[in-house]
Formats: sequence, C-alpha cells, structure tokens
Amino acid sequence: MGILQIIKHTFPFIQRPHGMQKMIAPEWIEKKPTMTKSHCKSIFFDKSILVLIFLLLSFSSSSANAKAMCWIITDDLPRIYRAELDVSSPKAPILLNTSRIYDGEGIAYRASTHELYTWSGDRTYVLNPDTGADIRDFFYADASSVEGAEFYINPTTKAEELWVIIEEWNAANGGLRNIRYLKQIDIANGAEISSVALSGGFIELNEDYGRDTGGLAIDPNNKAFWVSDDSAIDNGNGTYTYIRQFSEITNTVTGTLGAPIVINEAGWANSEQMDLEAFSFADDGNLYGESDDVGHTPKDRYIWKINADGTRQKATLKFGQGGRDGSGTSVDGEIEGIACNAGASAVKVNITGSVYRDNNSNDSNDSEPPIPNIAVTLYRDTNNNGAVDSGDTLMETQDTDASGNYSLAAGLGNYIVEVDDGDSDLPAGATIGTPNPLD
Repeated sequence: MGILQIIKHTFPFIQRPHGMQKMIAPEWIEKKPTMTKSHCKSIFFDKSILVLIFLLLSFSSSSANAKAMCWIITDDLPRIYRAELDVSSPKAPILLNTSRIYDGEGIAYRASTHELYTWSGDRTYVLNPDTGADIRDFFYADASSVEGAEFYINPTTKAEELWVIIEEWNAANGGLRNIRYLKQIDIANGAEISSVALSGGFIELNEDYGRDTGGLAIDPNNKAFWVSDDSAIDNGNGTYTYIRQFSEITNTVTGTLGAPIVINEAGWANSEQMDLEAFSFADDGNLYGESDDVGHTPKDRYIWKINADGTRQKATLKFGQGGRDGSGTSVDGEIEGIACNAGASAVKVNITGSVYRDNNSNDSNDSEPPIPNIAVTLYRDTNNNGAVDSGDTLMETQDTDASGNYSLAAGLGNYIVEVDDGDSDLPAGATIGTPNPLD
C-alpha cells in the first residue's frame, strides 16, 4: 500500500487528513526550513481558490500505459540524446549537452534515482538524464570495455541490480577479441559481484570480436537477459554478410545463449537497415533498438520498436545519419548505447491534488465547490531552484476532472506543479490561494 500525504501550501507544511495516523515523510522529500503561512500564501479576495497537493507513492509493474523513454550515446562525437518513444506519433530525440566522448559503449538508466550510468576510460560517470551534466564518478577498471549495460529492478522487493557486457582480449587465442562476459557489478563502487563467459548461439570463438555482442537488454517483467549480435559473417573473399539478430541468455550461470531471433528487413529501405549495436527494454515492456551504421556505411538514424518475431516499427523520427562517410569522417555520430526506462513504474510517484473554491477563505476544503477543467502542469525541476524555467522538463499537462481533482505521473526527484491562472474556466476575480507554481 502506498503512502498518502497531504502537502498544503509548500512541501514543509505536511498535514494529515482527520482520523489518519501520523505518517513519516519519505526520505527523498527535501526538508525545507519551516515557513509561516504569510510567507507562502497569496492574498485572498472575495473569491479565492486553494490548491491542495496530495503525494501518493505507489508501486506497479510495467504496463501498456507507461511511457517509453530512452537515452542514446555515440562513441565518436560528444553526444547524448533523450527520446520519447511512440510508434503511433514518433518524435525527434532531443540533443543534451555533454563534452565527453564515451569509449565505453554502454549506458544504463537507473529509475530509482533518475540517473544515467555511462563508462569511459577507467571511470563510471553518473549523469543527469535531463541535462547530461555529471553528478559523480568512480573507478571501474573495465569501463572502456563495456559493450552493453542495463539495470534491473525486482518488481516485488524493489532491489536493484546493474549488469554489463564486457569485451576482453583472449591472449591464449592469438589475441582475438572473442570473449564476452556477463557481469553484475556493484551500483555504488563498480566492484564485481559475478562474472560468466558467454557461449553458444551466435557467439563464434574463432573470429576476432567473437561475433560481437553489441547490446544488453533485461526484460523488466521476467528478468530474461538478451544480447544482440553486432558483427558480420566473413565470407572469406573480402566480403561480409550482415545478419542482425539477438539471443536470450538462457542460462545466466553457464552463460549459454539460445537460438537467435533474426531482424526482418523486408519492406524497409536499405538506408533504414538495422544496426542493433544497442537495444534496451522500456517501461512499456517493449524492446527498442537502433539503426545508424552497418559495415561502416551510414544509415538513417531511428529508434525502433522490436517485436518478438523480428519485425519492427519506427518509434522516433529520423535524427541524422550514423557512421562515417567515404572519407572516414563521422556524420552525426555512431550510436553505441541505448538506455530505456525499464522499471520506472516500479518506483512511480503519483502527484495528485484538487482545485476548489475556498468560499470562507480558511485554507481548508469544507466540502466546497470543486473547479473542473482547469489546466495543471507538472515539471521536473531539473536545476532544483523551485521555479519553472527553460532548464526544466515538462512532464504532463492535465485538466481537473468534474470533482476538481488531477493525478500527474512522475518518477522520484523534485517537481513543480503549476495551475494555469489564466484558464477561462476559473471564476471571475479569483486568485490562487497557494503559491503558484508550487514546488
């Protein structure tokens, strides 16, 4: 059962409904200095409106109604993209600010803290997924060898795990880069928890790159591990055959791969050929992969929804071309890693509240008239300054229902709720009785 709290005025004023036992505020709610009512209440006129914010922590599994978000990195240009995935109405990903080129080819989204984990050199870099800015970093010896990464959140216990695919040189076999390991590493410090070499499926131990396992994806619903094949079959005559496929790691103790699922290229233009160097599960339960470069030939960059039978659908608009041109110059950056928001529903936060007419101006809803059809917008307060500005992320806008209520879905973090005080459905001459926006 979730925790229900009424947060009145600003977050420091925590009250409980009549008859409820006292509840403790979750740790992640910042405790601000106590303020008097006069510091946070707007002036009331004859007619006034009071907005109450209810914060409900609830847990649920991934569902078709969940939003699919992902983040994309390249390894030859300093670029990170954020994309909202939608096959019915694809949108172009947004370019975030970053100055680092990541030689590690994995990226993972940690839903519980709303952070991105990336790798370069001998460091794990933890980033703000809204801005791309660094949050912290720590040592990880295999950072530059990370090929894929994914977080898994147990839907029952909420325990988190971080898994990576590592490429290692095999000195005993002529120095071939043919060994791939599945490793679980400590989220806080990068210490190795478990490690197993991969074999079977499309893995070929006698070829350089070992039939490259380009990406790692973990199904949030059943914890099935999947790896993608980003290599080519050497035909022995100077030509290569590219088959984009992915396999389940059917035994994570022995590292054994199952039979591969081959991507179906039928009906798609050559410029839209899949790369599948990276893929990831999103919170809607679907698997997403990329197209941008095949055999060092630039292809159109898209993120695709990958179906269980190997068919696919565009989940974004085109955002440039990947790979390199004939002179070897990078076009728009080659995609090496995708991190989608699998597990976000497991740590979902619902911010709910109501808008009503406070006829007696006592800052309390005494069965007073609700105000329906009022636009309420939720922002993620990216820079944590308590104000809506250009650096914040608009999460959702919703009209209050017939009872004046609204419910806005959010993850963990700092948020701002803003009521449209110019909404034509507000009573004439009314003013907002709580700070607006409210953080």
